[in-house]
Amino acid sequence: MGSAAPTIREDALSRLLEEPIDWRYKGFLPADGVTIGTVAQGGWNLLHGDMSLPVLVLKEMAIATKIALS
Repeated sequence: MGSAAPTIREDALSRLLEEPIDWRYKGFLPADGVTIGTVAQGGWNLLHGDMSLPVLVLKEMAIATKIALS
């Protein structure tokens, strides 16, 4: 059998992860092929000075908890 259709949240998340990093994102220098979803693969670390300030930090566990409670 086929898989279930993605939910609205899954579809929105998928689109977000494909969003390219460009001039709209503070703290990141634009780089060809870098998307929101591939940032972690770059191994960038805020604490090592890999990004310029200001930077918003989101904790994955906190976000997952909020989503689970909604």
